Amino acid sequence: PEQSRIKRLLSHSNSLLRLSQLGSDVFSKYRDERLKEGASDKTVREELLLYSAILNFAKKEWSIPVENFVRQISIPAPSESRERRLDEDEEIKLLTACQQSPTPSLSVAVTLALETGMRRGEIAGLKWSDIDFNKKIITLRRTKNGDRRSVPMSCAAEDALRKLTNESSGKVFSFHDSNGLGAAFTRACKRAEIEDF
Repeated sequence: PEQSRIKRLLSHSNSLLRLSQLGSDVFSKYRDERLKEGASDKTVREELLLYSAILNFAKKEWSIPVENFVRQISIPAPSESRERRLDEDEEIKLLTACQQSPTPSLSVAVTLALETGMRRGEIAGLKWSDIDFNKKIITLRRTKNGDRRSVPMSCAAEDALRKLTNESSGKVFSFHDSNGLGAAFTRACKRAEIEDF
């Protein structure tokens, strides 16, 4: 996800500005522009925090005399944690919508998420070498906080994964990245008429 954010920042016209041209107005304009484009508060917040980290790094590590103008503007607040759970009917509707998706492995990815609580990026990046069917364990080598962890595999998760392929190497899912998985999931929720999940 961070590489994707970096690519976005590099492709923006702000990357062509000289340090002397930076000011709080540059970053507030960027914030407003991204929100107007439809980016979520969370996405804009993460992009602005990345800008902030870059400016801090340049000042501390490279001794570049630059001010962190991001700190002078209002940044979208972090979203509240959610406790939304699907009821049984919603789960059936969602999995049916996933099976109707042009992305054949979406229903497996969603089953895995529901059964294990794994994050979108963790699922999208899974390799067959991370899955041990004998021990019924999925090893996540890089989690959001950077730690390695093992996730127990339920019978439903194992059955879903076994439906995919008998390959023993390479990526489990064909999603380009977690954003591709997220977009397919959002479309499935819309088809299933499930909101705020």
